[in-house]
Amino acid sequence: MTVLLIIVVILCIAYGAMVVIFWIGVIKLKKEKATASVEKIPISIVVAFRNEENNLSALLSSIEKLNYPRNLYEVILVNDNSSDNWETITGEWEKRMPNLKVLSLKTEMGKKQALALGVETASFNHIVTTDADCFIQTDWLVYISKEFTASNSSLIIGPVILHPSNNLFDLFQVLEHSSLTASTLGGCKMGIPFMASSANLAFNKKELDFNLNMFNTNTPSGDDVFLLHSVIEKGLKVSCHLNPCGIVETKPVNSVKAFLNQRARWASKSKHYKNAAAINVALIVVGFNALLLVLLGCLIFSDLNRIWLAIPFGTKLAVDFLLLNSYLGAIGRRKMLLVFIPLQLIYPFYIAIAFALAFFKPIKWK
Repeated sequence: MTVLLIIVVILCIAYGAMVVIFWIGVIKLKKEKATASVEKIPISIVVAFRNEENNLSALLSSIEKLNYPRNLYEVILVNDNSSDNWETITGEWEKRMPNLKVLSLKTEMGKKQALALGVETASFNHIVTTDADCFIQTDWLVYISKEFTASNSSLIIGPVILHPSNNLFDLFQVLEHSSLTASTLGGCKMGIPFMASSANLAFNKKELDFNLNMFNTNTPSGDDVFLLHSVIEKGLKVSCHLNPCGIVETKPVNSVKAFLNQRARWASKSKHYKNAAAINVALIVVGFNALLLVLLGCLIFSDLNRIWLAIPFGTKLAVDFLLLNSYLGAIGRRKMLLVFIPLQLIYPFYIAIAFALAFFKPIKWK
């Protein structure tokens, strides 16, 4: 019991302190004021896609509405061996958007290779990536331009949100994804950047001395995270923001199987981490949730006192609510907290399943 008590205390302190640090970072981001208007910089938007015929038009339609001079941005779509009707769709859009370029991988395959081709082909030095199933705010590039100028950063992490619906499964996904985004942005603001999303990522390719190896081609997932870690390793400046103008919106997946496969793909990249912050965060999250499952098992199959489970679970409820309440308040979505308690109850289970799949099942992008 003494050993168990020590483990419970250590993991509760570690998890609680980590989430509180993220919460402080979110609070600081909320207090930041928009930067002053500056001269707009040239930007290349790069999107890798495979079999996205149902999403490409919506993405390009939102990009077409951007409040940004067309001579100061270009859109580069890179096809990664699609087998759908992508050529017809992109051909029609090329007629509408003179600043659109459509490329295809010839002998290679993979999102990382597609993104690298787009970045290397880009006419402009400042690169912004997003995904084919995303929707863009009209002032997206305006705000990114301001961030580059004001922060003098080499890489900027932007917020990504899931489009909510009344479907309970979608609501769970929105809240769970909000927790990831809040942790990402809060950690970055506190000087602990450990995660990023290619759905809303901007960087200066010349300062990065960009090359494909920065994506870590040893795994099909994690182009965004490994690029971030490469930037940190080079000692370059990383910043983030939580401005509504800079938010990118994407869709939830449509099945539990797709959700678990997505989370397994995300978890799989942790095997290749070399960044200390990312490793520590992953160990604390996995260790703490494993502890909850072990204590639950002991409670069911032995006479373990309920207080053993109540203390770590209460810790998780308190600090997770603190973080999510602040983040969702900043983006105007506090109603998502309606599914907070149910999510807390199932979270340790799907984390365990996702990591099991990540380590024992082959992972593919699509």
